[in-house]
Amino acid sequence: MPILDARHDLAHPVEGDTAWSESYYFNAYDPGTDSGLFSRIGIRPNEGTMDVGMSLWLPGGELGEYRSVREQREMVDTVLLVGDVR
Repeated sequence: MPILDARHDLAHPVEGDTAWSESYYFNAYDPGTDSGLFSRIGIRPNEGTMDVGMSLWLPGGELGEYRSVREQREMVDTVLLVGDVR
């Protein structure tokens, strides 16, 4: 299994494929409240977009979802802001 080093912590160089993307995943779970979240922010500079998808598992089995897309034509890796998610 390969071990990732520090150069993988930030954005990779954008490749020429029109579907190329860089993805950031953030997950959390609180067993005390039986709630958690799964989120992904994808940057697609060749398509000109940045998108976010977030699913929230709420106490009692409820599910919340949030999605948003915005224009992004340059690669970024320091401020990931899409809609109401940062």
